Amino acid sequence: MFRVNLDKTYQQIKDVEIQGATAVAEATLLALKKYGLKVPANSPEEWFSKIREAADFLRSARPTEALANNAVASVLWEKNFDKITTVAEARNRLEKAVVDFLLLISQGRDDITAFGQEVIKDRHKIFTHCHSSTVIDILIAGKKAGLQFEVFNTETRPLFQGRITAERLVKADIPVTMVKDSAAGFFLSDVSGQDYQMDIFLIGADAILKDGSVVNKIGSYGMALGAREAGVPIYIAASLLKFHPQSQIEIEQRPPTEIWNHPPRGLQILNYAFDWIPVELITGYITEQGVIDPNQLKAAVNKHCPWIKD
Repeated sequence: MFRVNLDKTYQQIKDVEIQGATAVAEATLLALKKYGLKVPANSPEEWFSKIREAADFLRSARPTEALANNAVASVLWEKNFDKITTVAEARNRLEKAVVDFLLLISQGRDDITAFGQEVIKDRHKIFTHCHSSTVIDILIAGKKAGLQFEVFNTETRPLFQGRITAERLVKADIPVTMVKDSAAGFFLSDVSGQDYQMDIFLIGADAILKDGSVVNKIGSYGMALGAREAGVPIYIAASLLKFHPQSQIEIEQRPPTEIWNHPPRGLQILNYAFDWIPVELITGYITEQGVIDPNQLKAAVNKHCPWIKD
């Protein structure tokens, strides 16, 4: 009975019912906290063993989600549990660590939103891809501050996460135009003419890699190439908490049925969920510590997020 919430949260993350790096991290921590407060244990050692097993299980639902992995690493950081002698103490420390990290995420988003205003100022045509709550926060704050801009966003196949972005922007009275994923290069290039020439390509991130490159929704790489070719600056709005301390990350493959539910027999379908933008294409990262050059990210993480280890 103590695993019911774990299993439910795992499946919701796996099935993309819970989507977006921040939402996945928050759901992971809340499920872990609920489990940790109730699971029986006769000693702190037994309790820790069960918590680590539960954490590994939840993280396995979306192994590419660096924020969820770092959230768990932060909460279970050994310094949070110094001199624990009872299970009750361990439960209290876990609850406090989860609350503290959720506050860290919230404050970080507020800071990113503020720093993002300087980046989007005087950018009249903004192109974005997929659904990033952080990007949406920046755009809505800019609208409230009186900035004048319009947004072009992709539908984001095959699960159409771009519709979430469009709905939220329309609700905020931000002019938004949706285009097909395959049309992104046209709109990001000067081929489209002056009417559609973009001023910035602004996206979120699922993971920031050690070398300053980024993993994001499939299609991001091709769009970044188009943006670079047209001289359009590429900014990533993401917390340092999404840093993945390796140079590579396994790219998740989703079920082929998301693309074609009943394909012809013998047809192979590849449905990668993410791709990778190399560091040399990225203009800068909008983070809670300011707008940072991609090559300076690792130093910023070492300073502000010491629990993220290589």
